[in-house]
Amino acid sequence: MGDYFSGRVFEYSWAYILTGSTYVCPAMNVCYCDGFGLCFGSAAKFQSWWDLRQESYRLRDEYIKFKTDICGEDLDLKQRLAEAENMVKVQAAHALERGQDPRSRMAELTNLN
Repeated sequence: MGDYFSGRVFEYSWAYILTGSTYVCPAMNVCYCDGFGLCFGSAAKFQSWWDLRQESYRLRDEYIKFKTDICGEDLDLKQRLAEAENMVKVQAAHALERGQDPRSRMAELTNLN
């Protein structure tokens, strides 16, 4: 089993190991806020950032494939990739800032926002 899948299996096992429950799965935005201090303000804002992050990965893969297969540069694709990666970083930096505020953090963790 590859790292991705074995890691997921182990992560899901922690719920049982630590709580005796087979299901302990808070929303991803809550996990990112509580675990990493990346608090986006709501599940919808987290999902928007996550989608943008996935799109930046897709663009990066497309750019690498183009560069490898065509042996050239697609400047438009390179620009879109840079913009997407920058937006991901900026939004993550804002989320990290928000995660430093105990009130913002508590609001996200208790779904008050």
